[in-house]
Amino acid sequence: MDHSILRDKKGQATLESAMVLILTILMLGGILHIWFWANGQLVNRQRSYQASRVGAGQSCDGYKLVMWGYHPEALTDYSVILKRQRKSGKAE
Repeated sequence: MDHSILRDKKGQATLESAMVLILTILMLGGILHIWFWANGQLVNRQRSYQASRVGAGQSCDGYKLVMWGYHPEALTDYSVILKRQRKSGKAE
């Protein structure tokens, strides 16, 4: 009689260990599945974010900066030569 009780307890321990092992493997599989899904979501979101960004110095709405009261003069070869002569003191 003593032998059958011991055998029953060994069988129960083996069954419990097998169930814990199976549940642990399923839980790790679920965690890995969620990990890969989240990684894929991050990659997709980053791709769409990068595609929608406006490059540096560019505008997508056609806005043009206007500085009130400042209108630079047109730059010509003659005006460059004249300004250079004025700085050096050789004005004609």
